Amino acid sequence: MIAGSGEAGDGPAPYRERTVRFGETGPDAMREKALFVLARLEERMSIFGTGWADTTATQAYTVYDPHPFWRTQLSNVARHGTA
Repeated sequence: MIAGSGEAGDGPAPYRERTVRFGETGPDAMREKALFVLARLEERMSIFGTGWADTTATQAYTVYDPHPFWRTQLSNVARHGTA
C-alpha cells in the first residue's frame, strides 16, 4: 500500500509556494496537479522496486471534476503502467 500525495512539493517554503498552481482549478491546472501526484506515487513505488504495472487497485479523490484529464493521462496509468 502506497499513500497518496497532495499537490505540494517538499521543502521549507510555505505551502502556497510549494503547491502546483496554487488556487487554480481549471482543466490545465488540474491536469498538472494530477501529473505531479502521479509522479510522486511513482517515486514512492520505485523505492520498493515496483511500478504502476504492479498495482491491483487505485483510489482517486478530489472535490473537482476529474473528467477533463481522467481519460487522457490518468487512464494511461491503467493501460500502460506509466504516467
